[in-house]
Amino acid sequence: MLPGFGEGKDVTYYFRTQFTVPKGEKADIKSLVGVLEYDDSATIYLNGTEIYEGKENGRDTGTQHAEVLLFDSDEVLNLLQEGANTVAVAMRDKKQEEHDGWFHLNLAPHDGTQEKLDHTSIWTYLDNDTDPAGTPGMEGYERTSWTEAGFDDSIWSKGIAPFGYQNSHKSSVYKNVNPPEVGATELKFKGSDGKNNVHAYFFRTDLYIEDLDKVGSLNGWISCDDAAIVYINGVKVFEWTRDAINGNLDYAYGPAGNPSPTAFKVTDLADLNLKQGSNVVAIELHQDREDGGDIWLDFTLEPSEEQVEHLSNIVMNPGPDETQMYFTWYADVEKNGYVALAKYDRGTCFIPFGALERSGKEWS
Repeated sequence: MLPGFGEGKDVTYYFRTQFTVPKGEKADIKSLVGVLEYDDSATIYLNGTEIYEGKENGRDTGTQHAEVLLFDSDEVLNLLQEGANTVAVAMRDKKQEEHDGWFHLNLAPHDGTQEKLDHTSIWTYLDNDTDPAGTPGMEGYERTSWTEAGFDDSIWSKGIAPFGYQNSHKSSVYKNVNPPEVGATELKFKGSDGKNNVHAYFFRTDLYIEDLDKVGSLNGWISCDDAAIVYINGVKVFEWTRDAINGNLDYAYGPAGNPSPTAFKVTDLADLNLKQGSNVVAIELHQDREDGGDIWLDFTLEPSEEQVEHLSNIVMNPGPDETQMYFTWYADVEKNGYVALAKYDRGTCFIPFGALERSGKEWS
């Protein structure tokens, strides 16, 4: 919290910092990404030139605001220089009985190589209520063609996760998951007719894999409202839905009423056509009904060297009562084994069941 300087007066605070672009690496920078938090207004300058003015500037709502930042235009990137670059911010706290100024900025260069997907990863997205695959029923139409490498998404918008929209200040889902002090890329909520909600949203990004031999599985995490399907190189790897989704512009319910952060692990890699270099990760996000109040997507994905062996010779025996079950299998590793329960009801997630006791080479 910043100090105030008397009642009834606007107060402006000034901040400066620097980051370094090593010699010969300016051309590698494809964008600047980050998050700006402020109360009540903020303006960002790069090397003396204004590049951003906070969306809430001029308002005093009594709360902190946060906005995700993505600068990839030539106008901004041409301001960069080899060596020291100065970022300056003017933050104004508007007059009120008690000053409550707040400021935080995280801004970093991005070279476009994403070895994991997190809150600095850049996505392209489509939120205009059109089908990215074209017109259903037309010759050559493939519903999931937009999830594959080679699909042209050059006219799509760009942003960083999380993504969301709150149709009403009474929307408990959006407030609970994304209060004003947490930034999100804002999605369009109404379709071209201005009346009905956008049916579905589509997202694409690249996951860069440097060494395929070091990838044994992929660890994912998703929080969404309402329903979502995740693809890698055109192959569906995770589904968070209550019912089957048959059309790109279908309304669809998720298995839970509110966003429930869910971890998942992708272990069957053989069919994903993973390759050294860029691999396409795509997500479709569906609204549940035409009068829904919000939409939300947050997502992370990271390769892991951990390899999960799928066994078919598992023996199950009843436990001492109806609440327990024994699992037994053979293994030739010296570390603890685990059972993961996978319940499939159109939404698949792995729930750790607990460490198992080892006796010789038998686990139970």
